[in-house]
Amino acid sequence: MSFYVVVQGRDCLKGACFVVNSSCLCLGCVALFAFSSITLAATEGYLSQPAMHGNTVVFVSEGDLWRADLSDDLAQPVRASRLTRGAGAESAPVFSSDGATLAFAGVYGGNTDVYVMRVDGGAPTRLTHHPEADVPLAFTNDGRIAFKSARSSPLHDQELWFVSVDGGMQLPAGFGECSLASFNPDGSMIAFNRWSNERWYWRGYRGGTAPEVWIGKPDGRDARRLTNDRANDLFPNFILDRVAFLSDRDGTTNVWTDRMDGGDLQQVTRFVDAIENPTAIEGYQVRWLRADAKPQSPRMIFAQGGALGIVDIKSGEVLRPAITLLSDRAATLPYRTDLLSNISGFSLSPTGKTMAIDARGDAFVVVPPADPAEGSSTVTSVPSPATRESDVVIVEDNMIMLSDDGGEQFIAGLKNGSGTGFQRITMTSGQWIVSLAVDLDGKFAAYGDRALRLHLVDIHAGTESIIDTSAAAEFTDMRFSPDGKWLAYAKQVRFDKSQIYVREVAGGAPVLLSDGMSNDRMPRWDPKVEYLYFVSSRAVDPVMSEIDSDHAFYATDVVMCIPLKAETPPPSADLAKSIDFDLAFWADPLDETLYDATSDWDDASEGAAEPLDPTTRPYAVIELEGIAQRSYQLDIPNGKFSAMEAGIGGLWVGRGPIEGLNAEVWPAPLIGAADKSLNWHPLPSAEILEIADNIATFVVSGDSRTIAWFDGKKLVHVRDASTDELKIEEFDFAGETIEVKPREEWAQIFDEAWRLQRDFFWAENMAGVDWNAMKIRYAALLPLVGTRVELDDVIGQMMGELRTSHAYVMPGEDVDLAPVAETGTLACDYAIVDGAVVITRVLPGVGGVAELESPLAFAHFGEVEGSALREIDGYVVDPSKDVHAFFEGKVGKSMRLGVQDLTTSEARVLTVQPVADESTIRQRAWVKKNREAVARASDGRLGYIYLPDMDGPGLEAFGREFYPQYSMDGMIIDTRSNGGGFVSPQILSVLARKVLAYQKPRNGDAISYPEKVLDGPLVVLIDQSSGSDGDIFPNAFRNMGLGKLIGTRTWGGVTGIRADKPAVDGGVTTQPEYGWFEPSLGWTLENEGVTPDIEVELTPADRANGIDPQLDRAVQELLDALEQQPRVKPVTPPWPLKR
Repeated sequence: MSFYVVVQGRDCLKGACFVVNSSCLCLGCVALFAFSSITLAATEGYLSQPAMHGNTVVFVSEGDLWRADLSDDLAQPVRASRLTRGAGAESAPVFSSDGATLAFAGVYGGNTDVYVMRVDGGAPTRLTHHPEADVPLAFTNDGRIAFKSARSSPLHDQELWFVSVDGGMQLPAGFGECSLASFNPDGSMIAFNRWSNERWYWRGYRGGTAPEVWIGKPDGRDARRLTNDRANDLFPNFILDRVAFLSDRDGTTNVWTDRMDGGDLQQVTRFVDAIENPTAIEGYQVRWLRADAKPQSPRMIFAQGGALGIVDIKSGEVLRPAITLLSDRAATLPYRTDLLSNISGFSLSPTGKTMAIDARGDAFVVVPPADPAEGSSTVTSVPSPATRESDVVIVEDNMIMLSDDGGEQFIAGLKNGSGTGFQRITMTSGQWIVSLAVDLDGKFAAYGDRALRLHLVDIHAGTESIIDTSAAAEFTDMRFSPDGKWLAYAKQVRFDKSQIYVREVAGGAPVLLSDGMSNDRMPRWDPKVEYLYFVSSRAVDPVMSEIDSDHAFYATDVVMCIPLKAETPPPSADLAKSIDFDLAFWADPLDETLYDATSDWDDASEGAAEPLDPTTRPYAVIELEGIAQRSYQLDIPNGKFSAMEAGIGGLWVGRGPIEGLNAEVWPAPLIGAADKSLNWHPLPSAEILEIADNIATFVVSGDSRTIAWFDGKKLVHVRDASTDELKIEEFDFAGETIEVKPREEWAQIFDEAWRLQRDFFWAENMAGVDWNAMKIRYAALLPLVGTRVELDDVIGQMMGELRTSHAYVMPGEDVDLAPVAETGTLACDYAIVDGAVVITRVLPGVGGVAELESPLAFAHFGEVEGSALREIDGYVVDPSKDVHAFFEGKVGKSMRLGVQDLTTSEARVLTVQPVADESTIRQRAWVKKNREAVARASDGRLGYIYLPDMDGPGLEAFGREFYPQYSMDGMIIDTRSNGGGFVSPQILSVLARKVLAYQKPRNGDAISYPEKVLDGPLVVLIDQSSGSDGDIFPNAFRNMGLGKLIGTRTWGGVTGIRADKPAVDGGVTTQPEYGWFEPSLGWTLENEGVTPDIEVELTPADRANGIDPQLDRAVQELLDALEQQPRVKPVTPPWPLKR
């Protein structure tokens, strides 16, 4: 960083300087005044996660740790200095009791680990190296740091671990779930949350995962609840002789305390959310409560509204120190980023000579050279500070696009070279625009809005009208005919069925072209306007499951063709020949009379651009009578079509892969996943020309002669696309970059996030929330924000005011990322035994599944459990060092382990390959253990399956585990920690099968009708982490009378989302859009959860003792049910006598 200083006069503080024009350039003075300039630039920041020891405060801001030394008068302003500045974020600071040492979570190596450093600065020391995230919670009185990690949990729950301040092997507390914790001064007691939601954005949550404060001895065996209500009670802290915590039991989060034995609950702060004053500090959520680490201090520190507060629990007095940052605010400074990786959409001009790109909220015009050998493409940006432009189209000498200049979307026009800025084509409507189509002349536009309306806009007249509405979904796909006289569009008539309509632009009623018996979409005009094509899901050839007597339909898409005039035959050689229709002329791509182009946007520098010559453009003549009956299926192989465009004499079709649900990427990339193939289908032949693989999307020019596609890495431009000799050329952007101005961009992202909730939130009345006031409240925090991550937190808190599930914030571009060095694991557990690191457990792998092989579980290794780990790649294993450090950067690489049997002292060398992630291996081992336990307890009569979610992995688990066990007498379906999804109806339909009859072969057992029925009792296990579709599944299971629910109340979040509207930098906010109700009960499950029929809690003591009372109760319930109603095998009737 450079500083330029001019000091007036000749006086120099150092006494000697070089003077030019009465200005001092002495290095000492320059340094002094440079420092002074930074001091003067001290600014308020967005402060969070504070910790304090006496008057020393450490907190998180800008992704770093900062230190502020308060005076005894806390009202005095204080300037904080930065303690850390490494790549990646530092968080969760914790003071030692003497105030000399600080523990924190750092991402210096690309993974979240525990670090320590001196409070007065210096290089941090890394203490943990496991690939799971490790976050410190507290210091103990015996020189250890307690931290949380999900490394050993089969259900990926946070658990408590310990590591010495000097480093070394980490040891588990052993009592299961622990997300937040505090120890009393002598270390004899722990107060903790088993689970917590401090990073959720769901204010007023009351579902089954609402955290309670537990208290007991550090081994957890006598732990009991200190709180017991449906509110959120979290951040427990021992302070003086009490336990303090945050609670929203009175509707607003406040600080409360209680005695360690309970019974003396007291409210300390009394903040009230007064909506009439939305920016009052008291209305923001209180977060990150932590007690002063100085012994016997009555003070606690917390974050609220981007600032810090300090409360005295004795007096209840709250003081708010005025802390500013000595910061360069580096993440707010303009920077440049790659254009290509930020593309969110592109289109071709009518002649295809020019391309319009929208990237990072800006519009760009790209002109490739006439000859690729002559140079690179010319890229011109259309400046639009602090706004978002998208769906950019070039027509005539205009650019037409969507813009949110002024805070609401509208259609804007920009004339080439005019320099007059955007022209409003439509007035601000306050409705989110989901799609835009423009005719080739730029006279008309059509758009769909979030209110399920289709608008037609006369661009020249500046008028618009609503021409159709839907009761099912937005209008997202419409096309003008080449002459601009007709509009074809797809209309959702049901959530799963779309139909094709056409309407004359000049007026009249829409005309239905579909037959109502299929899902039709992608209407496309033949360039010569003889036909209208569309995609239809009509190839319903059932594919039978190989493990169930069920079927699926896939690759159902075909291409339909409708001749626009009754006299025109379909594009079939035989049919055309029978009536002398010149199909060869129709398909001739070299027809020079078609779309005679004079000039385009790219010729603007040579004079005014002209449109495509209208005298050479074919006009649409549509005979509407009987048009729907003229549909004809083209001889194009069926498939899964992601896109289709019409060319001259053929069709461009993008084919998506036929793949399993586990391969789905959600949310999708900005411009789609690059997993499609592009084919050219010349008509009338059935020939398929494979043009490109692994593309994301493609577009075709208005004259249908040029095509361009994007594969996620490059843009490819093809001229004369419908001829046999394709002129393929890659757009050369020659290092083109975009200037990003973070503050302007963040303001737009914030405003857009607010508008998205306003327009798509499931309750029209915003569930009674004053959403305008919430915008005011959280916009007031934007000046404090110093990083994209802090912006995410502000947006998330704003969304949390809606008090609804599934309000997620998925991060955008973070310029402060640390390089990742992937750390491997051996899928085993360790302990320190007699001064040696001992492998106490080897997780069994899954045979035949390469990604689930456990590195130490191969049979040729023999018994490894109980062996001491002596050497790794020739280095001695020291228990005072973290063994996981050896595996950094070693995923999939061969390593030599020296192990020794502690009984026989036999030493061996094993060659292993560490894996990147052992979590699925660990979960599968837990499932196997449970299944074996159920089999033992029931003498092999009962089955057990575990469903981790209601998505691909859950459906996979059901298929893998249910069918081998459906002949059992009964079954336990375990949905604890089920992550939700959408496939519960499919699983329920199998579980609900009832035997109606049997088929008896001459030899062998009778076969049930329907097949594959579990003809016995069922139970479902649920817990506080069963959520979303994991809430819906047990609720439906009980309502269908399939069995009992055992466990604890579920999460209670059932509002559906799409996650299909990314921000300009690729971040995503989700809109809770689909509310859940039951006709007889109204709005149910949301913020409540499903209450079990039989409540059984799995306590910390149960975890410590290695028992599972929920599973045990499920076994007992099924055995009792079988005793009351034994399962009887069918008795074959006497053989019939036919004569």
